[in-house]
Amino acid sequence: MFLTHEVKQEAAQILRQRLSEGVLRIPFDRGLLDELNLEQYELTKTGRVTLTHASGTHDDRFWALALAFYAAEKELHPSKPMAQTV
Repeated sequence: MFLTHEVKQEAAQILRQRLSEGVLRIPFDRGLLDELNLEQYELTKTGRVTLTHASGTHDDRFWALALAFYAAEKELHPSKPMAQTV
């Protein structure tokens, strides 16, 4: 799986839908809640949606959660191993 603009956009949309449906229950974690609420959607002149966060903030946990939902719903199975133990 490549982390393309389209994949990120779809992952964010899936997370947003599941949160609105009440599928995901999040324990009180101020940092995570802040990241979920601070992610910004912007429409560019070309009609593309970009996702950003405010300067000085982080969105690592937002993306970890969004990509986890994306992978679970898409049932991604790599066709070849991504790592090998020696």
